[in-house]
Amino acid sequence: MENNIAKHQAELNEQKNASVKQATGLDPLMIETDTESAKSFFEPAFNWKSAEDYDKVRDQYIESLGEDNSFTETYLPPDTKIDTNDGPLSYIDFKGLQVTMGDMYIR
Repeated sequence: MENNIAKHQAELNEQKNASVKQATGLDPLMIETDTESAKSFFEPAFNWKSAEDYDKVRDQYIESLGEDNSFTETYLPPDTKIDTNDGPLSYIDFKGLQVTMGDMYIR
């Protein structure tokens, strides 16, 4: 009986996915895959707690995307730093800025 239920559920899921794809042109299974890919790409850029974290993330994107990429230029511009008697002071740390991205939902 459980096997029958599982078989029917799988058939229903296939029909549902086919209906969604026909109606929207989007494959629901691909959307799930794309969501995971998008999360892994964007989460580091929008989850940092200090200038040190920010600089590390920014450097990783530059290394991955290249020096003159529009993503880094737009969303992760260089942090402003000034020299003080106590050493360099970061704008991010001075203002106590932190960023946390909520859950990503792609439709």
